[in-house]
Amino acid sequence: MHFRLIFPAVFVIAILRMCQPVFGQERGVVEFKIYGGVESIRNDGTISVLFSRPPDRDSFGIIEDGRIIGRVELVDRPGFYNAKFNLYRCMAYYTITNPRDAVLLRAGSPVGISMPHEKGKRDFSDKPFPLPRRYKTSITGKKDGREMVFVPGGKFVFGSNGLAKDEYPEHISETGDFYIDKYEVSNRDYLRYVRNMKVPFPASWNGMERDDDLPVLVNYYEAESYARWAGKRLPTEREWEKAARGSGLIYVRKADESYELIRKTRQYPYGEFDPSKSNTAIFWTNPGIRKDYTEKFPRGLLPVNFFEGAGESPYGALNMSGNAPEWTSSFYRAYQGNPYPSPKFGTIYRVVRGGGWFSSPKNARATFRQIGGLPNLAKDYAGFRCVKDPLEEDLIVESR
Repeated sequence: MHFRLIFPAVFVIAILRMCQPVFGQERGVVEFKIYGGVESIRNDGTISVLFSRPPDRDSFGIIEDGRIIGRVELVDRPGFYNAKFNLYRCMAYYTITNPRDAVLLRAGSPVGISMPHEKGKRDFSDKPFPLPRRYKTSITGKKDGREMVFVPGGKFVFGSNGLAKDEYPEHISETGDFYIDKYEVSNRDYLRYVRNMKVPFPASWNGMERDDDLPVLVNYYEAESYARWAGKRLPTEREWEKAARGSGLIYVRKADESYELIRKTRQYPYGEFDPSKSNTAIFWTNPGIRKDYTEKFPRGLLPVNFFEGAGESPYGALNMSGNAPEWTSSFYRAYQGNPYPSPKFGTIYRVVRGGGWFSSPKNARATFRQIGGLPNLAKDYAGFRCVKDPLEEDLIVESR
């Protein structure tokens, strides 16, 4: 489904005038800060919104009749920039709070946020729009010294249809901004933590100190403790999947000036399955794939940076398919709308993602779910990587 975008000059000028920073009112009446306006309305629950500056948030109110009648949720911020008219066009989902107000929604409806009203009139016309918050694409952890890559917040396609029952249904979910470790935590990384905190070796070391670049295998509590030490946390299942496969939502501009918001998901971090880009069972059994390695070393884990330059996710995270299965902080629960009962759903098991070096391609997909923690989260082992929320110091400082 698509729609035709038309840019008559009168309409553009009206939108620009509507995008004044604040729509002022007398005392006792709500004031609104206007960011943009509705351009086109589609019958599939989406609209296009025009902004005179890059929007600095994902959610805005729809303003009509002196009040907020609904909300828009952007899916492609900052959107497509039209240099000719100096406008940013974003696609959004919209909801109307009261169905009776649906008739008020129209092309030209302002979108913005409510502002606390003040005594008397106030002119906000000299107030600039806030600059979008832009974070560095990569940072280094202060405690663990490990590289992290940035994953922007917003909506993304989560789950899958027609595959494993516990992945159903495919639906639109959302995360905030976060950073995730580019690599799995290695034995060398974990050794630094062991020495710093004077904690016991993990059982996977068999009582011997490990100082190598293979992924460390630990129980859930050990992974969680390491993350706290590093000033980070374990990723939620949603964060892990978004970091592995991207948003899956694409805003397509066609040659005839029509636009379409489509789902274009990927099953593997790097795109279509390629046995030379991830450490799965087929990597070791397919003749000709890295014979220099597969004929020299036994089947098993590979260094955390082994597929550098080939197996990265859309955000630059490596080995999110195969190699070591990875802990998440999420309990193994059914997705909303999943009709399949499972006695294992609940708050006993944690979700493990990514498959392992022993996995088939099917079980190394970005949406594949395993359960971890048998029998008590302390006797079941997996690898892991950490996440953290962005800080002010991670912002890119821009000048006007």
